Amino acid sequence: MPTRKTQGKPPHNFLNENHYRSLFAAMTESFSLRELVFNSKGKVVDYRFLEVNPSFEKFIGFKRKYIIGKLRSEIPVAANKKTLDIYTRVALTGKPARFETYNKSMNLPAAAERRGF
Repeated sequence: MPTRKTQGKPPHNFLNENHYRSLFAAMTESFSLRELVFNSKGKVVDYRFLEVNPSFEKFIGFKRKYIIGKLRSEIPVAANKKTLDIYTRVALTGKPARFETYNKSMNLPAAAERRGF
């Protein structure tokens, strides 16, 4: 098989956005990028969905077009204060967290890894 010398770097076309989008869309794990929403006292009170993958759409039961830009409180699925606390800690400290939770309203297990935002 022919090889190409890259001086320790992947070929430039490997790092383009289309490759990352394809990977993001093909992931079996649900993924969402969220933005924390603070009240006037600086307390996190909600979060907004900025991006989701197809697995997350299946997990939450709503299409991307309905989720993106919406606050968590605007989506009719039972809220879990524990997850908001975890997202807050991760975003404020930058320390990753991995957790599993069960959402009775969706009857699905959930696993998420969130890094500082």
